[in-house]
Amino acid sequence: MESNFEWITANGDIGIRFFHSIDDGPRHVPMGFTSGLIVDDDFHYRKPIMYHYIGHISKYIAPGAKRIGWSKYGANLDVTAAVNPDGSYVVILLNRTKEDSGCFLRVNGHIMRVDLPAETLSTVVIEK
Repeated sequence: MESNFEWITANGDIGIRFFHSIDDGPRHVPMGFTSGLIVDDDFHYRKPIMYHYIGHISKYIAPGAKRIGWSKYGANLDVTAAVNPDGSYVVILLNRTKEDSGCFLRVNGHIMRVDLPAETLSTVVIEK
């Protein structure tokens, strides 16, 4: 997901086709996953995990938001961060592990602990 976070925030927009066949794109990496709803020949659909990621991210990171720097230690946590036009900070964290975890956020000299349940996408919004 980190590469997808980087793709979404670096491009500044989310341009995807929401309906496509199970064999059709778009694909973010060769032979990789698709983003939108996948519709089969019988018009049944399913929502891949990236569909939910994009929905979650777009709920909190507003149009016009700017990506901000972050750092992390370890490979089990994916992160992206942005500042919205209203000045609020948004940090989106993915705990890929099957165990509860946690991290610390440091923003402008203030530190807070964030608990991350196993296999969850979590968002922290810090109002201006």
